[in-house]
Amino acid sequence: MIILDEKDKKIAELEEEVRVLKSIIVELTARLEKSSKNSNKPPSSDGLRKGAPKNMRKPSGRKNGGQEGREGTTKEFCQNPDTIVKLVPKEECDCGGRVVVATDDFVVRQVTDAVPVKVLTVEYRAHEGTCADCGKGHKASFPVGVNSPVSYGPTIQGLVTYMTMYQLLPLQRTTELIRDVFGINISQGTILAATDTAYENTKGAENAIKQEVIKSDVAGFDESGMRVDGKLHWLHTAGTESATVYLIHKNRGTKAMDAMGILPVFEGTAIHDHYKPYYKYKKCAHGECNQHHLRHLDYLHENLGVLWAGDMANHLLKIKHHVDLSKLFGADRLEQTDIDNYTATNLLKKSKKRAIPIKICYNNKR
Repeated sequence: MIILDEKDKKIAELEEEVRVLKSIIVELTARLEKSSKNSNKPPSSDGLRKGAPKNMRKPSGRKNGGQEGREGTTKEFCQNPDTIVKLVPKEECDCGGRVVVATDDFVVRQVTDAVPVKVLTVEYRAHEGTCADCGKGHKASFPVGVNSPVSYGPTIQGLVTYMTMYQLLPLQRTTELIRDVFGINISQGTILAATDTAYENTKGAENAIKQEVIKSDVAGFDESGMRVDGKLHWLHTAGTESATVYLIHKNRGTKAMDAMGILPVFEGTAIHDHYKPYYKYKKCAHGECNQHHLRHLDYLHENLGVLWAGDMANHLLKIKHHVDLSKLFGADRLEQTDIDNYTATNLLKKSKKRAIPIKICYNNKR
């Protein structure tokens, strides 16, 4: 009996050890499966496993394309056309009779096109003069921006800046477009100089945008890896629905956030990806982006087999759908009764028991 008891005890110990080892294997396997699609890891960490993120949107049941009742964007007739061309039928009918044209009965079709671009060159001639009484010399001043013997005007400078900075055309393709459309052989160095000028001229606007974000009730913050001269840098963003501030910095954490100058003085609610350096800033409240909630829940459900996590993900998507529908009818938040019903569900209570931080945005402010 003693031997059997010892064997049973040993078997129980081994079974417990196997259970622990299995749980460790599951946890380690799940860690290996972590990526930017189901966690806060940046896309740059995905390596060769990069791919399109899992689409968490549910089918709406609507057909593809424009929906019935939507406001279209069909081109309308121009009320004051630049040119009117009158088209009349032939003067003689097949029977030999004369065709009488109805001048007040016609069908209209319009064609909108662009005329060939004309490049204008303005020559400024600054003359000198001498006072007839005292002999003092006087020189005419050139307009602001006319600083060199030959230069490009603000329209060309603005256009190349728009193409390279907003449309993201490479410098060589921008020079080709300017040459092909305007017949101007502009250099890449001139384009870079134009963007530097634009940068200096937009400092006032940039400060105004930054102040708008600082004064907002809710702002989103993020950081994404990018290459600058072949080295890893971080593109930091801070924005609202109508204003966004960008900063490229070699650091990802608080050094860059301090350099941007928003989070140190921001007193609203900062929505972000739970990256720990954000929590250094105590003047503001913090909320994790619901997209990242969904990634965590997807990880728990798909990789660890936590069933309630899938229900919670569907619950959040249901709330989002409700918010979207409310916005269509002009509401800026859900009714309090709806908020209470969503918050009182067992799903939320269950998530709190497992110490999963959930902060839901019920409208476009909080």
